[in-house]
Amino acid sequence: MLMVDKNLIVHASSTGRTQSWIGCGYKGSRENGYNWDLESSQKKVRGSSNICSLPLVKKLCEKIENVIKNKLPFEDFDGDKFSTFPSLRGYHWRGEDCNNGMTSVYPGRRPVNWGAQQDSNCNGIWGIDGEDGIPYEQKFCNGTESKGVILWGDAAGTHFHVPPEWLTASRISWKVYSDLPKILGNVFDWPQFSQITGFPNSTVGLAPSQKFDKPAIVTYAMVGNDVCSGKADTVAAMTTPGQLQSNILKSLRYLNSLLPKGSRVVFVSLPDGAFLWNNMHDRYHPLGQLNKDITYQQVYSFLTGLKVSPCSSWLSSNDTLWNITTERELQLSSVLRGIAESEKHASFDLFYMDYPLEEIAEEWRKQGGKNWQLIEPVDGFHPNQILKAT
Repeated sequence: MLMVDKNLIVHASSTGRTQSWIGCGYKGSRENGYNWDLESSQKKVRGSSNICSLPLVKKLCEKIENVIKNKLPFEDFDGDKFSTFPSLRGYHWRGEDCNNGMTSVYPGRRPVNWGAQQDSNCNGIWGIDGEDGIPYEQKFCNGTESKGVILWGDAAGTHFHVPPEWLTASRISWKVYSDLPKILGNVFDWPQFSQITGFPNSTVGLAPSQKFDKPAIVTYAMVGNDVCSGKADTVAAMTTPGQLQSNILKSLRYLNSLLPKGSRVVFVSLPDGAFLWNNMHDRYHPLGQLNKDITYQQVYSFLTGLKVSPCSSWLSSNDTLWNITTERELQLSSVLRGIAESEKHASFDLFYMDYPLEEIAEEWRKQGGKNWQLIEPVDGFHPNQILKAT
């Protein structure tokens, strides 16, 4: 399993990252994101001369601050940055530790002695076949070229989701809030269900060791952060092509120093955000479904007025703003394509692909679906699990 260093956060907006392992590797996930609230969150934990200064809770506050500051698991007894606890940057984000007492045992590493004595990479395969004396890991996994799967992206990639039942009057009950602690512990992200790194029913940091860890497939997918914000002057807040190029090149050098050789990095273009307004604005939001009185257009306007809109550039009827945002998206995607075509690195190969939003929507319609069913119902902005799975 690879571990992300906080220095990889180079964008002004949030940069979530999740990771998992496939093949004879391990499948779990990790994220390293949300640089924007780091300082304020640390202040909330530290406080002034407050409860955190008391001896009985000082260590607890230090652990919480470590989770906030470094995006490391709250529960990690051996310090290998992997946990047996799901939320609070635990195995939903990174992969589950199978031995929380040994630093050398963690998901995604190359097996020690082919796992003859113990499961050193947490894929559940270890021991020796009594008939021929060959370790099971060597027998079943040698030559499979298993790789880590890393998401270098934003909340859209880590599957941000607020259960619509929480806001739909006809469905509210105590039962629908039963998972509230776990959901809060993952800050409303569900990396275990992510398109790139999800592992239940169907998620990053970077390699602590180029020598011991397996290669990885890194997907760069900043769906909206570089053109979206809730600020009054959303255009001024957009990432410029020059800023993106500088940040990406810096991050690629960092990746090259950490990723094992044989890894791959895939850039995904920005999608056409006009899809959101065109398919959502005149539909009823969960808040208004009972009385048919609150539409997404009203919710978008309300959030923009409060300056907390996830993307005021797309979640509005302003044609001029749409055109500016579309132009910036094309410019940024062109930067990614150019870097993928020109940059060469020793540890990984670079690739580029367009975000296949229209192709996904067309396939969903062929199955009898509607475009609006591909968007998260509460925020009306993030892609939902149907879009990611289609």
